[in-house]
Amino acid sequence: WTFLAPAADAAAVKESAVRAKWQAWARDLVNAPAADIYPESLAAKARELAALPGVTVEGWDFAKCRAEGLVGIVGVGQGSARPGVLIHVSYRCAGAARDNVALVGKGVTLASGGLSITPTDGMLSMRCDMGGAATMLAATGIAAELGLAINLDTYCPAVENMVSGDSDRLGAVLRNGTGET
Repeated sequence: WTFLAPAADAAAVKESAVRAKWQAWARDLVNAPAADIYPESLAAKARELAALPGVTVEGWDFAKCRAEGLVGIVGVGQGSARPGVLIHVSYRCAGAARDNVALVGKGVTLASGGLSITPTDGMLSMRCDMGGAATMLAATGIAAELGLAINLDTYCPAVENMVSGDSDRLGAVLRNGTGET
């Protein structure tokens, strides 16, 4: 057994509790049914982080994503009745010891496979395709709640990949905002 000084013990307990809280938060997001977690509701969950010190949350709606040339969000999300969004969470610490760190988490809240439809058994757990976004949002929550001396920018593109007449076509060539394909 290793015993720490009481102050170190208290700090270790606090850190463990914060990590466990945010781990459970991310787990609950991943385990929620796709009817409850879709691009806009994921953005709403991300807005919870704005209550933490040094955190701001911004969301780009589907129209802004299209205008800015975010072809991944537009191409994948255009088949869904629930439009995609880009979630940006910024955490700033006044005493940051290093340059900004960027985190990116994939937020496909339901992946039917679009026009290349995934078999039913394969779709049952595809709501977990937003686990990257849940993890990166939770990591940002941990950093902010513990007051880590870093600056973070967390980006989570969130979409549903569904089938409709508006779905992206197989072999489509997407052009981003800078004109690249």
